[in-house]
Amino acid sequence: KKKKKNKEIVKYVKKHYLRIECCMSKVVRILFISLMSCIVFRPVFADEMVWEVKKQLHPHMVAFHFQLWRKAPLQEKGLDTDGFLKVVTTEGTTVQQLSHISPHLKKDALIFFDYNFDGILEILLKDESVAKRDQYWYYNNQRAEFVEHKAVAALKNPIFDAQKKQVLSQWQDRETKTNDY
Repeated sequence: KKKKKNKEIVKYVKKHYLRIECCMSKVVRILFISLMSCIVFRPVFADEMVWEVKKQLHPHMVAFHFQLWRKAPLQEKGLDTDGFLKVVTTEGTTVQQLSHISPHLKKDALIFFDYNFDGILEILLKDESVAKRDQYWYYNNQRAEFVEHKAVAALKNPIFDAQKKQVLSQWQDRETKTNDY
């Protein structure tokens, strides 16, 4: 509908422009063209930062800034957008962008804890929406980047036991049996 309306406006302007142009001064003509270009052409939106958290994951590592960004909508406001978590050094250099992150997460949804028991804090993005799609990211020292840990994310209600260095998961199936992982 929007494209059809834009085409109709362009067609109207082209048809009546010559009549309008001869009746206008140069300044008014420039303002008219500027106004018409705002109507006809779509505005360009930019990505926007939602929040930022600074955290040092290990005493021997530099501190990172974790910034949640909302991607700009591709066409118009109102469309659901995707987000990303940008990992930035204190100097402002982007280290990595973690994609497919909900842009609606609150600041307290970013949780740091050592869930793989290697001494380095990992990231949990706790999704409180209906989808409940928690994301676990661990820091890979060899690759010097965060990697999503999909196996842990697939567990139902994981419990992390640091003393035994194990992850437990319990759930009930349709027959109300308790299952352990």
